[in-house]
Amino acid sequence: SKINKEVLMTTPSRSKKINESWSAAKRIANVTTYTPVEALAFLMEAGLTKHSYQIIWTQAKSRGADIYPSYNKVREAKAECYPPKESVHITETKSEIELQALLDLTVRRIIQLQSEIILRLPKNMYNNIHLISKWGCDGSSGHSLY
Repeated sequence: SKINKEVLMTTPSRSKKINESWSAAKRIANVTTYTPVEALAFLMEAGLTKHSYQIIWTQAKSRGADIYPSYNKVREAKAECYPPKESVHITETKSEIELQALLDLTVRRIIQLQSEIILRLPKNMYNNIHLISKWGCDGSSGHSLY
């Protein structure tokens, strides 16, 4: 009611300024912040270093655009992309990751990222979803064997 009174009791230019401020505030309210996963994708696609990301984060925040999560949140999102430590085996001569752990991780990430679509499926399909994948070597394995 205070704004209504100000619009009605002041000059037309004042009401125009109030309207412009209101429109600007609505535009700011429509800004969507990055989730940690989206920020990780942005960081990876842009080839940003930790330092570069932190500069962008700081600059955006200093201008009132708090749209990026902190680097620690991005790092936590990145850690969720790795298989469990107990499935990784490293020695002096080789490193191995259990295939089942990679498949489990892949399925979990697909379900997380596509949950909106999966939730639209009929309930009777939940027990009948199959992962079809392909894996192999890139041809360079054994390249250094003499």
